[in-house]
Amino acid sequence: MTMNDIPQAPTTWCDPDDVGAPLPETDEVEADPQTVQIPPAESFEVLRRASEEELRAQERGEQLNPLESGRAAITIALTPLCQLEGAVMLGVSLLEAVVKRVEQVDEDAVEAYLPDWLFDHDNLTAADVPELLVERVRRDLADSVVVSTMGKEAVEQLRSGLSAILAAQRHDVAEFSRHVNPDIDPEWLIDGCQEICVALAAHAATIGWQRPEVDVSNVFASLDMVSEPDLVRTLLRQAQQ
Repeated sequence: MTMNDIPQAPTTWCDPDDVGAPLPETDEVEADPQTVQIPPAESFEVLRRASEEELRAQERGEQLNPLESGRAAITIALTPLCQLEGAVMLGVSLLEAVVKRVEQVDEDAVEAYLPDWLFDHDNLTAADVPELLVERVRRDLADSVVVSTMGKEAVEQLRSGLSAILAAQRHDVAEFSRHVNPDIDPEWLIDGCQEICVALAAHAATIGWQRPEVDVSNVFASLDMVSEPDLVRTLLRQAQQ
């Protein structure tokens, strides 16, 4: 099966009550493309692992075939909504993780390395860090060099992914449904969410202890899911009311 075998997602791709097919119990049984539905916590975990593995390969200087990556397998097997759940919860969990990271430094009284985008703020608290992290990523996306290198459409895709993640984090139903609805190309949105997670993790990795650099893959390796696994479907159901 190749990426070309993936059918067009139906217009009801973000139906929160869509059950989907169960994961085949053996390798001998092949599921139809984009039909498998697994719990949100599992969607988060498979995407977390795939992101970590891809980044570790890049950090070793290895060239990966995008069609053979872990994320490609996720794209082929899981329903678009299932993919989105994993990507959005990955982003929300990253934003919560940076709070815990700075809190741990404070509690342990460890001398921490803070990047300039945090160090320059007086009276910094752990609760301030997610907003400052998002602000830093938005500044990157507004940079003329980044826009000219990536292209306006790719930058807009990342911005949409970030907006969907932030709306979920704030439990903002109206804003979330503006970015996640049947009229949106799910593949475009899902890729945006996945890629912006890497951008968030890249800056999160610069918040370190006793040394200025930590591999970005380590951010994903140590990431735990937030306590609301059904958040995406809850927001979609509330939007229908």
